[in-house]
Amino acid sequence: MEPVTEAPDTGPVSLPLTRKEQKKIRTRNRIDTEKEKQAQIRMGLLPPPPPKVKISNMMKALLNEAVQDPSKIEQQVREEMAQRQRNHDLRNAERKLTPEERRQKKLKKFADDISLETQVALFRVEDFSNPQHRYKVDINASQLHLTGAVVICDESNCNAVIAEGGVRSVKKFTKLLLHRIKWGMGEEAVPDENEDADGPASSKCTLIWQGVVKKPGFKNFHLEECRTEGLARKFLHDKGVEHYWDMCKKANVEAAQQ
Repeated sequence: MEPVTEAPDTGPVSLPLTRKEQKKIRTRNRIDTEKEKQAQIRMGLLPPPPPKVKISNMMKALLNEAVQDPSKIEQQVREEMAQRQRNHDLRNAERKLTPEERRQKKLKKFADDISLETQVALFRVEDFSNPQHRYKVDINASQLHLTGAVVICDESNCNAVIAEGGVRSVKKFTKLLLHRIKWGMGEEAVPDENEDADGPASSKCTLIWQGVVKKPGFKNFHLEECRTEGLARKFLHDKGVEHYWDMCKKANVEAAQQ
């Protein structure tokens, strides 16, 4: 047997910063940059910035000039204010991301979320015959970059929804299935105004299990319609997640007994 060797020391592991810590770092960097700029101005390396004159401080900043011809000075101050606003808009336009850069930034955010851990949520839906419900589940899963499947099997009266992804994506998808979609209503139905907005929309959709897995079992998200329970079980068996179907069947039996 080969002797056990210790893993090489790669140094300290960098942990993700919280929003409060990121804000503190940005504030500290901004203060350091301003101090360095003021030091260069005092040493004569940089010219001092022109006074920032506004209508509110015009009389104090210009003194004699404002007293001699206030109308002319006011017009000049307004032009300077408009120029500062234009410069501000130009700087914002230069920093603005293109549509492709925004898309890549969004994809990177979801990829970083999945790299930490893969969350899985398993739901059981009693009735999935409404095409509007199918479209909402499919399009939201695509927008949230989730993987998984909707396994529809009319023979066993059991429909399983499997969602794999990051923490935020699974949380939003869970809110969609349990709160936003009115499973007991038709396409043209209007939600009841007296219904509690924070409570579940209907008992026809149930969260069976939610947890963390080592790696996702699906490469994308799609709807799979199976005529028999055997085909549904075979489909999940090929993905290595056949136990999800057993969990849904067990929950279906318990719901029927109640």
